[in-house]
Amino acid sequence: MPGPVPKRAEQRHDSRPQRTAGITKGQAGPRPTPPSCPANWHAIARTWYNSLKTSGQSEFYEASDWAHAKFVGEAMSRWLNGTSDDKMPAQLFAAIMQGMSELLTTEGARRRAKLELERTPETKPASLSIMESYRKDRDQGKDSGNKSE
Repeated sequence: MPGPVPKRAEQRHDSRPQRTAGITKGQAGPRPTPPSCPANWHAIARTWYNSLKTSGQSEFYEASDWAHAKFVGEAMSRWLNGTSDDKMPAQLFAAIMQGMSELLTTEGARRRAKLELERTPETKPASLSIMESYRKDRDQGKDSGNKSE
């Protein structure tokens, strides 16, 4: 499905049934560890790849997203280095990228297909949970005190 990547269901302001119908939610695997960036890549390709690790969208990346990013980084590095024996024809690159998209290897491709993966929240240390409970109780106490004034 061409066009812009739709927002995730919980990010939409318009929750009419026809807008959210057909979205399949699935359980995401454990958060993958991004593969390391090869030292022989071009500096721009390394910078791009390493920036993905700290970008907000990486929270939703699956192992296939990291494999996709590594492939794109490799192709980018080869092109930027300009090595004649490593040139990849643009049509071949486009065909591979299209195939990866059809296999739903990126978050955008999954959302276009109305498939959303949800990661199980990481467990917090008990001390943080207790503090959140205290804050919630305190805040509720302030709210109820303001209503009686």
